[in-house]
Amino acid sequence: MNEDLQLRLNEVKELRKLEMPTLPITLESELKTNPFLRCDNKDIQESIHKKFNTPRIEVDVFKAIREWKDNF
Repeated sequence: MNEDLQLRLNEVKELRKLEMPTLPITLESELKTNPFLRCDNKDIQESIHKKFNTPRIEVDVFKAIREWKDNF
């Protein structure tokens, strides 16, 4: 897990404890933590490839993440 994602997770946990909303967040934070916006990231591409045996191509990574989310 990347450091930005871990920080966001901790932030969300604290906000939820306080029964506060976790959204909206900044676009900067989304760009660092949202996998749909990080399909060009080699680590994400490799993880998706290992899990779903998809090509390491951005559009295929995006599609696999979307299908995974839809069936989560």
